[in-house]
Amino acid sequence: MAAFKNVSKGLRGVLLRNGERLWVEAGQAVSIASAAILAMPGDMVEIDAKAEPLDHDGDGKAGGSLPHDPPALTGKNKAQLLEIAAAEGVEIEDGATNADIVAAIELGREG
Repeated sequence: MAAFKNVSKGLRGVLLRNGERLWVEAGQAVSIASAAILAMPGDMVEIDAKAEPLDHDGDGKAGGSLPHDPPALTGKNKAQLLEIAAAEGVEIEDGATNADIVAAIELGREG
């Protein structure tokens, strides 16, 4: 079993191999067998029972060290935009242009 925490500001779904989806509230931690996970959003981070005791956001550092503001989308190349999209749990279709990716990320941030 592994422990994961939703470090996003919203509800996230973890797709399990049995076809079910496990919904995890913002800030909630859950224990899931790693082998049971089919897909998980990038803002679900694995937490360690031996982690820093003052690690409030599950990133392995003391304090709330995740940035408050999301990363800027201007001046990024396609690979960087795809990385941001994955980290924010935004699905991007194959063949999407930079403008399509930016629009999808911005839409995801509004929700």
